[in-house]
Amino acid sequence: MSKIDPTSPLPLYYQLKEILLDNIHSGVWNIGELIPSENQLCEEYNISRNTAQRAIKELVQDGILSRRQGIGTFITAPKIEQDLSGVYSFTDTMIKNGITASSKVLSLTVEPAGKKHGEILGVKETDPLIVLTRIRYANNAPMMVETSRIPQALVPGLEDKVSENTSLYETFTNDYQIFVTRIKEVFEPVLTSKQESKWLQIDPESPAILLERTAYTAQGQAVEFCRSIVPGNKCRFYTEMR
Repeated sequence: MSKIDPTSPLPLYYQLKEILLDNIHSGVWNIGELIPSENQLCEEYNISRNTAQRAIKELVQDGILSRRQGIGTFITAPKIEQDLSGVYSFTDTMIKNGITASSKVLSLTVEPAGKKHGEILGVKETDPLIVLTRIRYANNAPMMVETSRIPQALVPGLEDKVSENTSLYETFTNDYQIFVTRIKEVFEPVLTSKQESKWLQIDPESPAILLERTAYTAQGQAVEFCRSIVPGNKCRFYTEMR
C-alpha cells in the first residue's frame, strides 16, 4: 500500500499506519531516522491532522516510533527482550541482541547510605555509598535512566574507574574479585517525571517500568542497589518456569 484510498472500507488512519510500517520494514526509513512531520503527511496523503496523529500515536504505543519534544518522531529500535531467570547486565544483554551499548554519566557522588539504602545494602546509615547515575543507550537511542548505589568500602577507587562505557559487573569481577551470583528484582508501573522524560527523549508522564534491583554475592552480601526507569515501549521482560 503506497496510497490512501478514500473509497476503501479501511479507516484512513489505518491505511496511513500500514504505509508507515511498510516504509520501515522495507528499509525506506531506518532505525533512528526522523519520519515526515504530521503536516507533511497531511499534505502528501491529503488527510486531516487528526488522521495523521492517530496513526502516529498508535505506532508510538506499539513501540515502533518515539517522539522527542521539539524535534519530531523517530523510528525506534526493536524492543529489547530480557530473560529474568538469571543474572544479567545491560551491556551483555545488548551484545546478545546485536546492539551497540553505551552510557552517559550524569553524576557520580559519594553520599551517606541513609536508613533505606543502609538496610538494603547491609551497612550503617552513615556509611558512604558511591551513587552513580547514567543514561544507558542502545545504538545511540536512550533506553533507561539508571542509578546505582554501591558501598564504597567494597570498591575503593571505583570513582576513578567509571567511564562512559564501564560495565559495573565486569569492573566488580576484574578489579575487585566481587562476583554477582544472585539478583532480587522488583517491578512497578510508573509514569516518567519531567526530568526522566527529558533524559529519555520522550513525552512527560509516559508509561514506564520502575525496576529496583539488588545484587548479591554467593555469600549473600549485597553489593549494589540499582533503580532504573525503562520506557514501556523499549523493553520486554520474560521468565521461564522449569
